[in-house]
Amino acid sequence: MQMICHVNSSRTGHDKLVRLLQYTCKLLVNWSNDASGLHHLESTLGSARKLLRFGTFFESLEAAGKALNHRDPVIRMSTALSKLCNAVFLFTDHLIWLNSVRMVNLSRSKWSKISINAWFYSVLFSLVCDLYKLKSIVEEYSRNCRNISLPSLSFQGVLEAYDPLCGFLISSQRPLLINLIKNCFDIVLPLSTLGYVKSSSLSGLCGIISTSLSILPLLPAK
Repeated sequence: MQMICHVNSSRTGHDKLVRLLQYTCKLLVNWSNDASGLHHLESTLGSARKLLRFGTFFESLEAAGKALNHRDPVIRMSTALSKLCNAVFLFTDHLIWLNSVRMVNLSRSKWSKISINAWFYSVLFSLVCDLYKLKSIVEEYSRNCRNISLPSLSFQGVLEAYDPLCGFLISSQRPLLINLIKNCFDIVLPLSTLGYVKSSSLSGLCGIISTSLSILPLLPAK
């Protein structure tokens, strides 16, 4: 309970918890005989998230600008494009929400497609960046052949005994691995909305897993 309160204390953490409930409802809708209530709750949670993140596209634009200062050209471009696409996704999402409350008049289907495609490319460029970082780290490790000292009676220690590279990545590159796995599950979500992934259950499950992984960095350190 204390950890939930800690996560919920920030806007980002609150959004993640609401997102987790939203995708849990999405998964349960496919398992329930009478899913009307769950479907309505999922829709309400989705609308609540749109309101809570209103205006946040400015933050993504700022992050895109900061990413242009990175010295590595691949990381610079992939991160900047990911943040820029996320800004487009959020901005169009704001417009769709304003249309839903009848403050602006626009073609909802047209702008929804733009929003979802921007969401997809945002996750895709982030995934490319993660894979590039992992590739660079593996190449650096192979050149240096560093020996990482890990406890012999730990999960990392067992992995290092079997595969030193695997043990090294888990012990020193855990945030990158978590983000990489999260993006692998995240990319299913826009593909599902675009109709390329047909299973709503799979979409709900991927949403739960990716959201749970995104909450991990927000938990207090032990």
